[in-house]
Amino acid sequence: MKLKFNNSLEGVAKLAGIVLLAMGGLWLVGLLLRGIGGLVLGIVGLLATLLKFLLLAAVVIGLGYLLARVLLSRRNTLKNSVQDQDLPVDAQTGYVPTEPTEPRSPSTRLD
Repeated sequence: MKLKFNNSLEGVAKLAGIVLLAMGGLWLVGLLLRGIGGLVLGIVGLLATLLKFLLLAAVVIGLGYLLARVLLSRRNTLKNSVQDQDLPVDAQTGYVPTEPTEPRSPSTRLD
């Protein structure tokens, strides 16, 4: 009878060892998957932030481009209208000088 008891005790011990090893293995697999999941979530968060940045940059660049086009259009319109009137135009800026090009003589001063 003692042999039977020892054999069954060994069987239970082996079964308990297998169950404990399986639980430990599954726990390690869970940790590994949790780590991979955290890594994937981090990459997804990084990509989402990058996408938001790129969208904001595209909007800012687009608005800057439109503003520059409007300002250049107005400048060219002013330059063309001034050239139609045969007024002197500054070659570098494209604007009509606001100050007289010739100095006033002392007799025409308004002091």
